[in-house]
Amino acid sequence: MPAGDLDLPGNFRWLIAGVTGSGKSYFTGFICEELRRQRRRFIVLDTKKDNLRGLADLRDVHEVKILPGKAYNWYRALSKDFLIMYPSDRTTTDELMEKYEMLLEILYSNDRNLVIVIEEAHHLASQWKLDPIVELLVREGRGKGLSVIFTTQRIQDFSKLVWSQCDRTYIFKWFIPQDINYISRMIPEFENINRQLQKHDVLEYNHQTGEWRIIKAHEIKRITPHYG
Repeated sequence: MPAGDLDLPGNFRWLIAGVTGSGKSYFTGFICEELRRQRRRFIVLDTKKDNLRGLADLRDVHEVKILPGKAYNWYRALSKDFLIMYPSDRTTTDELMEKYEMLLEILYSNDRNLVIVIEEAHHLASQWKLDPIVELLVREGRGKGLSVIFTTQRIQDFSKLVWSQCDRTYIFKWFIPQDINYISRMIPEFENINRQLQKHDVLEYNHQTGEWRIIKAHEIKRITPHYG
């Protein structure tokens, strides 16, 4: 798929969901490449070192490694237009989420016209515990020009409230019947569509219009290396 075929609205809420090895991170990187091409500012809050750090090969894309116990000047880091944040091997999930909560607070209060990519978003947007800053970002962020891309591999753990606010879902092939039934509550006929999906294909579903299409794996081509 030529990058120009990917429609990037001025403001949006998207969910990208897929099991491990589905192509979720590769596709997220593809979207970030298009954001960079269009000079659309973005920040990636990653949960693994190798998921999206290949994007740093692009001009002006900067990396920040989150280390345990280290204090950061977030305002200095956030002066960059294109950022990838990821944990060190010794950073625990709880420490990482604490840092990311702080970052989201700063972004919500101080930034404008930014795309925020939250990897493995079920940690901050859980079905059982929705972080208040994420709820605020989804509910009020549009007025600030703050777009959000959520990604998850644990679809039933991701907040259905947040999902219901998403304009579009990109979803890969699923295999567990309970997950397929769950997804079908948000995407009618997903069970039938899922049968059509081949490895690394992705379904694009527009929740506002009900329109959908299957993007074939060979149409998704990155220009930066993928390590994840």
